[in-house]
Amino acid sequence: MATFDQNVQLYEDELPHLLEKDEGRFVLLRHASIVDLFDSADAAMEAGYARFGIGEFLIKEILRRDLEIIQSTSAK
Repeated sequence: MATFDQNVQLYEDELPHLLEKDEGRFVLLRHASIVDLFDSADAAMEAGYARFGIGEFLIKEILRRDLEIIQSTSAK
């Protein structure tokens, strides 16, 4: 079973690609894979609960500042 950390790592790995077309949207991740993209956190949350139940997924807004943070911490 994928862990929270694996889902976060996937988000970080895919972030440059996600930013190309989906900046500001919300990504639903589960078991270290991208399930779907949504225009709002509410829509992502509703889909996550409907598909997987409570606590079985991660939702993250696709933000450019996350990439900047990742790049600055990996440069150290």
